[in-house]
Formats: sequence, C-alpha cells, structure tokens
Amino acid sequence: KELPIKLPVVKKYEPTDDGESPLSAIDKWVNTKCPQCLVEKNKEKYFIFDFDGVLGDTWSETAYAKVARGISKNIEESERDTIIYSSALPNHTRNHSMTPEEVIEQIKKMEKFGEEMTKLKPKLFNKFITEIKTFKNTKFAVVSSGSSRYVLPALAKSGIKFSHILAYEDHHSKEEKIERICKDWKVDVKDVYYFTDTKADVYELENLLDRNKLIGCSWGFLGYDALAEVLPAKNILKDFKDIHHFFNTSSAGKRETDTMPNWAGSSWYYLRYVDPKNSKSFADKNILKKWTPVDWYNGGMEHTTLHLLYSRFWHKFLYDLKLVPTSEPYMKRTSHGLILAEGGVKMSKSKGNTISPDDIAREVGADTLRMYEMFMGPFGESIAWNTNNMVGMRRFLDRVWKLQAKLSKKDVTEINNALHTCIKKVSNDIEEMKFNTAVSSMMVLVNEIEKKGIGVKQFGTLLRIMAPFAPHITEELWSILGHKKSIHLEKWPKADEKYLIVSEVTIMVSINGKTREQFRAALDTDQATLERIARTEAATRLEGKEIIRIVVVPNKLVNFVIKE
Repeated sequence: KELPIKLPVVKKYEPTDDGESPLSAIDKWVNTKCPQCLVEKNKEKYFIFDFDGVLGDTWSETAYAKVARGISKNIEESERDTIIYSSALPNHTRNHSMTPEEVIEQIKKMEKFGEEMTKLKPKLFNKFITEIKTFKNTKFAVVSSGSSRYVLPALAKSGIKFSHILAYEDHHSKEEKIERICKDWKVDVKDVYYFTDTKADVYELENLLDRNKLIGCSWGFLGYDALAEVLPAKNILKDFKDIHHFFNTSSAGKRETDTMPNWAGSSWYYLRYVDPKNSKSFADKNILKKWTPVDWYNGGMEHTTLHLLYSRFWHKFLYDLKLVPTSEPYMKRTSHGLILAEGGVKMSKSKGNTISPDDIAREVGADTLRMYEMFMGPFGESIAWNTNNMVGMRRFLDRVWKLQAKLSKKDVTEINNALHTCIKKVSNDIEEMKFNTAVSSMMVLVNEIEKKGIGVKQFGTLLRIMAPFAPHITEELWSILGHKKSIHLEKWPKADEKYLIVSEVTIMVSINGKTREQFRAALDTDQATLERIARTEAATRLEGKEIIRIVVVPNKLVNFVIKE
C-alpha cells in the first residue's frame, strides 16, 4: 500500500562490506514494521506443548526418579533408555504396538515416576511461561509423555489457562490427542504449533503437522545437535526469548534494498557503456552502430543463460523503441564449465571448500594460477580442482624463465617448424577456446627449444604467444630483452606456411579402443608428451577410472585401457 516508495538520498555509493546495496546502510530507512506481521500478530494463535519438552534440562532429575522408583536399575541405564525413547518413534503412536495390559503396566510405572518428579521445582519452565504469557489472542494446551502427577501441579502454578492437559495416563497417541484438541478448538490441525525437545515427537507427528510447525526447544533432553538432525535450524530455539524471534512478536521488518532484480538490472549496461555521458539520449546511434552488437558473450552456464534471457528481453524492447540498431544483443555466446572442489563436488562457502586465488597467487604466482586454470581441461566442461597439479605449471614457467640464459643472437632454424606450428595451434585454439591444448603446444615447443636452442627474435615470438596466458612473466622477460613498450601492445605473430607442411599431425585419443577425442601435435612428438596431452584431452572421461595400460602409437594415437 506504500508503493511507490520514494528512495532516500544516499551519500555514499561505495560497495558495502557485505556486498549489499548502499541503501542497506541507511538503518532508519531499512528498519520498519512488517505490515503482514502486524496482521498476523492480531490473529488468534494455537500452541500445544510437550510439557517435558519446555520444562528445561531435567536430565539428572529424570534419571534419579527412574532409579528411585525402580523403573531403571541404575543411572546409566536410565540415561540410555531416555535417549532411546527420545530419539526413536515411540511405541504408543497411532498404530499401537502395546497391548492393553502393557499400557496399564506402563501407566503404573509413570505414576511412580511422577510421584518422584513432583519434588522437582521447574525453574526453567517458569522462564518459558514468562515469555509465552506475552502472546495475546492465544490458546494453550499440553500433550505430555510425562505423568499427570507432576505435570498438573506445575501447570497449576503457571498462571496460564490451558484448555487441555493430556498426560501419559490418557494413553491415546499424541496424534490422537492433538486431533482431539484441534476438534475442540474448531481449528485445522495445520494451524497449530507444537513445542518439543525430542526427535521422537518429530517422527511421530511429521505426518500430522508440517515440520515448520514443529518447534524444537534445545534446552531439553537432547539439546540442539540432535534436534538439528530432524528440524530446520530456524525452528530450534536456543533460548526462551528466541520464541519472539521465531514469531516476530515485535513485527520488525526490513525494506528491500535491491530496487531491481540483479540479473535484469545488469542486462543493459553494455549499451550505455558506449556513450555513458550522453545527457540527451539513451546513447548516440552512430556510436551504437560502431560498437554493437557484442561480438562474443562468454560466462558460466547459469550466468550466461539467465543473463542472456534478460538481456535479450531488454534489447528487443529497446529495439522496438528504436533506441538500439540491432534486434539481437550478441553475435556469439559460449559457456565455461564449473571448477569443482577437490573430489569433484561443487565449491560452496557453506562447505568450506572454496579456493582463494589470492592465497595461491602469493604462493606460486598469478601466472601459474592463470595457466593452470586454462590447462586443467576443456574450457566448456566441469573439472575438479587439484592444488598438487599446480607444481607442474610452476616448473614449466621456471623453464621458460631459464631460456633467457641460452639465447643465441641468430635464429635456430631447427626449431622453426615447432615454433610456427605452435603459433598456428595457439592462434586457432584461442579462437576456439581450447586453452588447455594451446598450453600443451607451448610445452611441446619448449621441449624442442631445450634440445635445440633458440634465437633472441624467436624467443620474443614465444613470449608474444604466451603473453595472454602468462602476462606478468612475459612482460618481465620482454623488458629484459631490451624492449621499451609493453609486450601487450605488440602485434600477434603469424605462422609462416612454409614451416607447416609436415610439421604436425592429428593424434586420436581412444578409450578401450573407441575414439573419444583428438588433438594436433608436432610431428614425431615423444610418447611421454603425447600421453600427457591425451590425458588432458580425455580428463573428464578418465576421472575416477582405473587405467590398466596405455598404448601410444607415435604420430597416430593414444589408447587408454581402463577397468570397466
């Protein structure tokens, strides 16, 4: 009813520490009353309690009472029996497994137990009563697994009028007792909240009550951890006053500070970027024609899908208004796979298995991290992270760094085939986003250089094709060679066709004799390198498989024999 709401003046637009909108920092505006909560507050509420559940920590008193009345042989047996009873589906549920004789015998035991428990002074229960007394327009009832011998006296002192007090002596199941109370109240059982401290009640009542209506009192027998196994965390009260947070008795609310859904709000910015200071129009049409549509859109599968849906909607809407020159926002779209945590599970802050790039960069360098990410496997597939594998990439960069000590003034003709093959391979792979095989081809080239040597000019070419992959080390080495301008301002090298005639071949990658992948490699590449590249190409297919044997046919194929 307050819409549209005029937003307050924001003095600081810097990002907040928690990543929320700058509006979230304006407490006076954010904190308000929840209109729906105010309506709910005035509605009649229905609370049913398991008396023992809200009584408090009566653990030692219960154990003592059972021993004193001969129900248990000793304290240990009593405690064990209590845990079993509180953690499993009771035998007095709707489908009774107790005979009438057993029920009578159990009632006699509970009466003896109740006589001993009457000596108990439930201080914690009084605290609970203090809090629930603040609830107006509320009906209260008790359904207890304890004896009426001590339940009734304690409730009589509470000062609250309970419409029903059904203790153990009323041997009907809790489901039947609750249904009876709801019938008397003339309300649907779904409108009732039930307070307990046992897993047994959850198991017994979950078919009757929505779990969101089951409130766990963690100060009782089992405590928080046991209840957390069967109830949502928000339903478990750690303190008596938590009841007010659960039911929001103060009707406290917060205004929404994201004034537009994130995906939608970030789906048109690329258009405004081309002409951000234009105060007369959305953007200059000539500038939009020059810069749009976007050549290539890349992102994670979820991000790309949702962002694409929103941005296409926005773009077509703007096109209908004749504000943009094209009906489509992007010419090409690709997606990258997920980087999974070690073990192949999804990374999640809640699981504590995320990887901090800052920590890795400090340990092995940003270039090592960058190249490892591109070498992990095919760009579009999900790959499991393995920190141990980063050592190999660090060693490769160290090998490139050491090449500066082996430079000759003249070109080394023996490596021209490998060099120009690598230029072509990396150039094509970048366009096709096959970064893992691009890195592999650089490794093949460095192997050749270490055997045959390299000239200064040729080394510069190697650095240029490595620059997008390892920008820091290549910039440093480029400067050491005497260049004044940044390597990242240089032109991309072109492969000379005369060195490509028979310099590379297609290697097939098969698993148990069936072709699964293929890649290009320099002619006569050694078997160890072919095997390493093949492992990278088939990484997802080999993950978790036991490799029995590897057959490498030079210049033709690599076959993995795996256990099926």
